[in-house]
Amino acid sequence: MRELDIIGKIQQHLTAYNEKVICGIGDDCAVFSGDNGRPWLITTDTLVEGHHFDLSWHPAYELGCKAMAVNISDIAAMGGLPVHATISLTFTKDTEEAWLDEFIRGLAYMHHRYNINLIGGDTVAGERLSITVTLLGQAHKEPVYRHGAMPGDIIYVGGPLGSAAAGLFLFQNHRDEIETLKDEYASLLRHHLAPMPQVELGRALADSDYIGAMQDISDGLATDLAHIAKKSAVQAVVFEDKIPVLPEFTRLCKRYQLTATELALGGGDDYLLLFTVRAGREKEVERLARSVQAMAYPIGLITEGSGVMLKGPTGNLTDISFRGFEHE
Repeated sequence: MRELDIIGKIQQHLTAYNEKVICGIGDDCAVFSGDNGRPWLITTDTLVEGHHFDLSWHPAYELGCKAMAVNISDIAAMGGLPVHATISLTFTKDTEEAWLDEFIRGLAYMHHRYNINLIGGDTVAGERLSITVTLLGQAHKEPVYRHGAMPGDIIYVGGPLGSAAAGLFLFQNHRDEIETLKDEYASLLRHHLAPMPQVELGRALADSDYIGAMQDISDGLATDLAHIAKKSAVQAVVFEDKIPVLPEFTRLCKRYQLTATELALGGGDDYLLLFTVRAGREKEVERLARSVQAMAYPIGLITEGSGVMLKGPTGNLTDISFRGFEHE
């Protein structure tokens, strides 16, 4: 079964009834009301060896960082700050103490960087290493949801796309050449191994009155933008000639004859913010992004309709809805 079908089945039978639940299944985080008037955010993610990471090339320290980053990115996508975390680890009989020390060091770095409190978790032995992090955060104001996009909004991303997917391509297909390629493609490899969530940008955008909808890009822009389009009952049009990528990404695609647009829009693991900006507020948003040492790239337009369309250089439209990473 497809991931979306499984989630749909769960939603049919398990619905939140408590009046304090503001938003349940269907966004980057669930949202529930807090006693101080500031909403709480909660998210959870599981990384499984052989599906989300490969220990033959993923160092323990960077894996610890990434396990936290993917959850922090969800909190950032709602405009919040991370506060408390629990971590559950399934380890194998082959897990070495030195590896575990480095993994914990990576977790600790992210906890200290973002002032997160570890408040619990679980450990269990199993056949395959897996890491589950549950993260609670708080929104400063009202959280930003996926359902706020409107026709006329400009679609923005918080950085160049496809870097992590390109790094993964190198590890999977040219592992024996990594030592000779690592300097030339260092930024691509780093984006795959240890992405950094855009917490400051998310907070700044949420505190402004400039944006309609927001989420992070984990399964590829084609899929994650489709979530915004569906929740907002609009169509998203992405301009192919506006897709931002790093120069290293372009060189890699030419070197290995990869389809750059497909990799940039469908590769996943970007963990950049994707958001829509009210018409006429573009300059303010771009200045706001620079004020927190981030970037904001306009890549398309929200229109009436449904789905996600890619507009090519000749004006041709191609439906790319949900053409990103699929959990199987």
